[in-house]
Amino acid sequence: MSNFFSFKFYFDTYPAAIHPLTFYIITGLFLLIFVLGLICAFFISKKKVDGITKKIYEKIANWGLWSGIIGLFILFLKYQRAPYLGMRVWSLLWILFTLVWLILIIKFYLKDVPKLKKQREQKKQFNKYLP
Repeated sequence: MSNFFSFKFYFDTYPAAIHPLTFYIITGLFLLIFVLGLICAFFISKKKVDGITKKIYEKIANWGLWSGIIGLFILFLKYQRAPYLGMRVWSLLWILFTLVWLILIIKFYLKDVPKLKKQREQKKQFNKYLP
């Protein structure tokens, strides 16, 4: 466990091979995220949705597609044990970046969407009285 907090653990140019079970679990996770992005992209193109819902689907689709593709690419480099490109630090940075991106999407959904819906309702009420 002390290795987990060491500088050399993350910046080792030739890290140890990844365990097969871990490889399959992480591959499944990134594929699941990628499929989620595809599903949201499909909903954007096929369904008639309003602007706010479309924005949410676009954000989730972008997150899922990019997180899945880049995550699988980093995992491939790690599996191939590519020097410098397969270092653990890239996986850690990508996971942190993906989580921050997901948190920003959740923040948009919880804070900004209710404000946008309220503004749209006020505009609808205002336009009701215009000729």
